[in-house]
Amino acid sequence: MASDQRPAGGRKRGSVTLRCRRVRHGYAVVLGDPQPRPPGERWGRPTPVLIALPRWRPRADVAETSSTIVITVELAGVDPDGIEALLYEDALVVSGRRHLPGPGPGGVYQAAEIDQGSFRLEVGLPAPVASELTDARYDRGLLVLTLPKAGGRGGPDGR
Repeated sequence: MASDQRPAGGRKRGSVTLRCRRVRHGYAVVLGDPQPRPPGERWGRPTPVLIALPRWRPRADVAETSSTIVITVELAGVDPDGIEALLYEDALVVSGRRHLPGPGPGGVYQAAEIDQGSFRLEVGLPAPVASELTDARYDRGLLVLTLPKAGGRGGPDGR
């Protein structure tokens, strides 16, 4: 996720290049009824229902040091070339798709607990970050993203 460029000699072991875009505004998700209801009104007319796209949310850890924010995302079985990240001023959004092979001809699942298909992870950032991602590694199914804090040692312009 360093940027859209790959290192000249290929990839070093464990490093990954993701499609990444920096977005210059805040990220917000608004959930709830768009129309406020008067205090006395109960279930008057039917409320439209929003059906969400079927996607899953991977687990993630967010750690903060004096100069960086490190986000670790659990993505076993996901092709690193298919991962996309959007970096907002106050959030990081990681999305992609996991497809695992089926049980084969004539096979039947006895248990199916591994999430598959599209995923989307939205992580609020605990502090402002600089405009560039300094490090992205994919190792043993974990995506580790390191974001330098704005004004810290990680960003020359403090943004």
